[in-house]
Amino acid sequence: MLEARFYETCYFCNVVRNVLHDQFSYIRNLNNFYCDERIFYLVSPFQKYSVFHEFIEFIVEDIYYEEASNVGLEDRRELIEKFKDIPSAINDMKPQRLPIEQAFEFHDIECLSFESHLESVGKSFLDASEDDVYDYMGELRLSGDYEMLVQQTVKEVFHVLFQNRSLLMIFNQMMAGELERQVDIEPQKSKILCFPDLVS
Repeated sequence: MLEARFYETCYFCNVVRNVLHDQFSYIRNLNNFYCDERIFYLVSPFQKYSVFHEFIEFIVEDIYYEEASNVGLEDRRELIEKFKDIPSAINDMKPQRLPIEQAFEFHDIECLSFESHLESVGKSFLDASEDDVYDYMGELRLSGDYEMLVQQTVKEVFHVLFQNRSLLMIFNQMMAGELERQVDIEPQKSKILCFPDLVS
């Protein structure tokens, strides 16, 4: 049963809607979702975890990694320096916490904190780098906590968007168009692979 808490759910719904309504602007990202013959895997018979679930997961993961890459460690360190004489302000702002940690906390999912990760590699927040953020994200993935967060977010976003029939139609049109495009490419590929001398 879905226990929906709706942490940034509307934001994710809006991103999915924007991508579907303006596919050309996101063509490079969408290529990672359905190209390289992945479209053929996506059109398998009905499963409980649908292609639309996978699309939402693709968007959610992309956003979480984009947030990680735009975390602004230097800005956060400046906040710590600026308010070093007001510990209660630093406690309230929590500049040493990454945005994804807030999502974990909101969903009551226990996870390794960024600060704990840094301590385990002998660093502090003040000398952390972007590489440390990516290493932390990798650790979250390995622990399974990240997967729990993504799945919870996907369920909530799906729950909201499944009610929007016109958006589902746009998604189906996108998938059908890509399937048609890749089916047209496949015969050309097989000619090149099987009869390279005939194609010139």
